[in-house]
Amino acid sequence: MVTRNGFASLMAVGLITGLFFQVMVNMLMTIGWAPVTGLPLPLISYGGTALIVNGVQIGLLQNVALRRGEF
Repeated sequence: MVTRNGFASLMAVGLITGLFFQVMVNMLMTIGWAPVTGLPLPLISYGGTALIVNGVQIGLLQNVALRRGEF
């Protein structure tokens, strides 16, 4: 919302949505409302490349937050 760049806003929304989706699927699996899949919990479960991808996603979000007043 506070970025002046449209691409940065859309990227931030997409990254937050992806992380939120992983958390919600894990919560639903835990309480038994969704079938158990191999989706790891971000920043907590060991998921191999998922840990690296989540780190890159958070790094991109931090970059958007750092440069929100530019452009």
